[in-house]
Amino acid sequence: MKTLFQTFLVVAVASVASVTGDAADRLPPPVSATFVSKHEGKPPMKFIRAALVLTNRTKTPLWFVLPYNCDQPPGLNKPVRIPEGFEPTWIPADGFNTGEYYKAESGSKGKVIRITVLNVTDDKGFRLFRLPPGGRVEFESYEFQMWSDYVRSFKVWTADEIKVNGKETLENWLPYQTLSDARTFVPAKTQADNLNWDTKTSANRTDFRKEPVSQLDLKITGTWEIPLENFK
Repeated sequence: MKTLFQTFLVVAVASVASVTGDAADRLPPPVSATFVSKHEGKPPMKFIRAALVLTNRTKTPLWFVLPYNCDQPPGLNKPVRIPEGFEPTWIPADGFNTGEYYKAESGSKGKVIRITVLNVTDDKGFRLFRLPPGGRVEFESYEFQMWSDYVRSFKVWTADEIKVNGKETLENWLPYQTLSDARTFVPAKTQADNLNWDTKTSANRTDFRKEPVSQLDLKITGTWEIPLENFK
């Protein structure tokens, strides 16, 4: 009887684990993109615009990592190394709906911060968004760039921490706010503010840390391949 009960218990636990796993698989990805339009730039450059939505379903702030070029995703399987001679403005920052230089478009909601990391060694560039717990960022028309044929999907990563030189978190190292608002909407015609520019001096801001960046360590928590829905 004891052996029979133990067997039943093992089967029951396995069944619960299976249901939990299947349920987890059914959870939607934290990012969605719906095709809006496409156009060609200077050959071989191409662009796709899509309605982009990022959703943080966790209880802590979360970084979203998107490729700079959709057809050239970064590896992110090791610390991202930065070339010698680093300048703080090598990490550009865009503010959407921030009102620093451009007025918010009608229908805008909340502020969105986008950080771009381009100058890397032995890897590809990427963009970063940091969302608060339960946060949702929506772009009516977000531009994706590529250097070859049009793509029908792109990779996305999430990270719960990014450290500069293995010591300090990126959000503390940068002199501006990195966290987007909890509920945001960025209309199609929105122009982004350059957060590395000081409007008072009409020059690059000077309040960056003096320490050069040699590497970024991303603590990746998930990876997804996101389809461009309704691609035409």
